[in-house]
Amino acid sequence: MSAIHAVTHSLVVGTIGAGVWVATGLISSDSRPEGVYVYLNGALPVLLAVSAWAGWRDARRPWRWGVSVMCPIPFIHWIGSMGPIAPKIFTTGHGGYPGDLVSFTLFTIACVIASSAGAWLRTTSPTPEGVERCG
Repeated sequence: MSAIHAVTHSLVVGTIGAGVWVATGLISSDSRPEGVYVYLNGALPVLLAVSAWAGWRDARRPWRWGVSVMCPIPFIHWIGSMGPIAPKIFTTGHGGYPGDLVSFTLFTIACVIASSAGAWLRTTSPTPEGVERCG
C-alpha cells in the first residue's frame, strides 16, 4: 500500500469514526445511562468492526487503524459540546474530562486490539495456492 493510499485509508477510517460518534450523539438522549448503552451496544461494536476491517485490509502497522478510528472522537466531543451534536454520554453538565480521557483511552486500546486481530487474520489466512493444495 502506498503512502498516499495509507493516508486516504486513515482519513476514511477517521471519518467513519467521527460519523459514528455524531450519529450516536444525535440518536441518544440527554440522559446519561441511556446514552452510555447506545454507545456501548451500538457505536462501539461498529468502531471495532471498522478497526478490524481496516487491519485486515492493510496488515502493516495495524495499530494505526484503531487510533485513526478513535482519534476524531475527542475533537468532535470538544467541538460538539458547544452545540447539539455532542453526545451527552460521559459528561452531563460537569467537567468530566479525566473520566472521558480514561474512556477514550480504553476504547482506543480495544480498537487497536480489534485492528491487530484483523491484521492477524489477514496474515494467517490460507493463500489461494494453499487452499488448492488442501483440496
